[in-house]
This record gives sequence, structure tokens and C-alpha cells, in this order.
Amino acid sequence: MVVPAVFPYAARGIYLCHAVSRPAMPLLGYSRMMVNGGWDSALRRTMQARHYSKKVHEHFFNPKNAGAFDLSDPEVNAKVGTAVVGKAACGDVIKLQVMVEDGKIRDARFKTFGCGSAIASSSYATELIKGKSCADALKLRNTDIAAELNLPPVKVHCSLLAEDAVKHAIRDYQKKQEKAAAASASSPPIQLPPSSGTEGTASSPAE
Repeated sequence: MVVPAVFPYAARGIYLCHAVSRPAMPLLGYSRMMVNGGWDSALRRTMQARHYSKKVHEHFFNPKNAGAFDLSDPEVNAKVGTAVVGKAACGDVIKLQVMVEDGKIRDARFKTFGCGSAIASSSYATELIKGKSCADALKLRNTDIAAELNLPPVKVHCSLLAEDAVKHAIRDYQKKQEKAAAASASSPPIQLPPSSGTEGTASSPAE
């Protein structure tokens, strides 16, 4: 019996989800261990048992750029591209956002539902693209992420999701810019009121 166990890090907008191939009773004991030993302690033991690398540990327990931009602000919304990739049914979903100013990615945010490798891949990907131009960020390859995090073959798909999220977020931003440019080009020119013919003329000095 495979029992899903979901441990929320709600304040970070991150969720660790994994399947425990154990009967329900041992899972109950595992839950008690988490309550008695604390969330971090239990998660560290789980991740060590699954042989996550040190880099994955670092990005999971201290994620970089977790969260989301406030798109209710029109000025912020115009600068941000958003992407959601993956499927919850398959175990991993990444929402990633990029904020672009003057052609460069000034900031990035992510929220991930998935395993430690998915969260670490998202965190590292946002760090990689900050400060880069959109063109350079689009050159990101999942192999860059997988190599840095030392992901095993069974977790390489997490780095692929992070790459897809980055590229779709940038393209979403680019589409926004194209749409805004098209709307501006199709807008009728502003009609200035006709000149009265007296503005800007100097009067003759009185004799």
C-alpha cells in the first residue's frame, strides 16, 4: 500500500510530497516521530535516507526566491512573466515567475509542489537566471541544474521541469510586451487642439 504523505512549508509557499511504500500503521509511527522530533529533523532524516545531495539539502531547507509577485499592481504585472509546469497527479508542479527590467531578469520567484529535488531545482534555477538577459536565460539547460545539484537519474525530470518553467515564464513576459506594443501601435494618434494663431507671437512695443 502506498500512502501519500504531504508536509507543508506553507510560510515558504513550498510543499514536500512523497509516497511512502509502507502500511498505514508504520506511517502513523512516522508521523509521531515528526511531532516529537520536529518537522526539520524528520525531513532531514527522510532526505538522508533518500540520498539527496548536500546542494539539494541547502536549497530545500533554505530556498532562494520562494514566493510570488503581487500581480494586482499593474506596473508589476507588466514586468512579470508567469509559468506553471508539471502535473500534481504526477507528483511535481512548479510555478515560476520572472521580473524583467531594461531587458534583464531583475528578480524571480517560485512555488513548487513536489519532492526535494523539484524544490531545489526551482530554487537553483531562479538563482541562475537573475541578472541575465532574457536571451541568455533562455539558454539555460536542465543539465546545468542537474550537475550542480548532483541529481540521480531518477530525479533528472525535476531539472527538466525547472528549465521548462524558466523558458515559459520568459516567453509569457515577451508575449505581454508584444501585446502591449501592438495595442500601442493600433491606438489612434492624439489630436492636438488647433492653434489660435496668437500663441508664441511677440507683440510690437508701443510707440
